[in-house]
This record gives sequence, structure tokens and C-alpha cells, in this order.
Amino acid sequence: MKVLAGTAVAAFVAERGGQLYVRTDTHRCCSGATTYLVTSTAAHEVAGYVPHGAPGFVVWFERGVTPPDELHLEIKGFRRRRLEAYWNGCAFKI
Repeated sequence: MKVLAGTAVAAFVAERGGQLYVRTDTHRCCSGATTYLVTSTAAHEVAGYVPHGAPGFVVWFERGVTPPDELHLEIKGFRRRRLEAYWNGCAFKI
């Protein structure tokens, strides 16, 4: 998995401990299932995650899920800044 993140993302994660956890969140509806990526800098049980290198921090990706070719990370929000993850550039898993 190639992690695409700018220097602002690396600084954002470094300020919060240098670890980023990414997991999937599946929503089911009448038209099928859509899987989104959820990020957190809070400590989780590492046994459920696999580490991947990123520029300036470590990305822990959910174990058992085939990772995307590219994980895009961006900072969103003005008042409440947060990290958003994109699966090969898309807002949901394809």
C-alpha cells in the first residue's frame, strides 16, 4: 500500500502521537453495501491492525482487509480539523 500524504498530514499525525489507525466501516442499504474508511489517532488494540510506512508517521491498517493500492490522506474541516482517508482516491472502497 502506497500512502499519499502531504507534510501537513504528517505534522497533524505527529502532534497526536505519530500513529494513524485506519479501519473500514460498511453501511448497508436497499441498494447494497458501501464501505468507507475511518481514521483515528487514538490508540487502538494493535493486534487488529497491520503497520504500513508513511512519510513521518506509521499507518495501522485494519487486519483482514485487503489494503488499497494507494491510501490518500487529507486534512478536512476548518473549526474541527480531522483526517479523511480515500481508497485509491475514492471516498469509498471499490
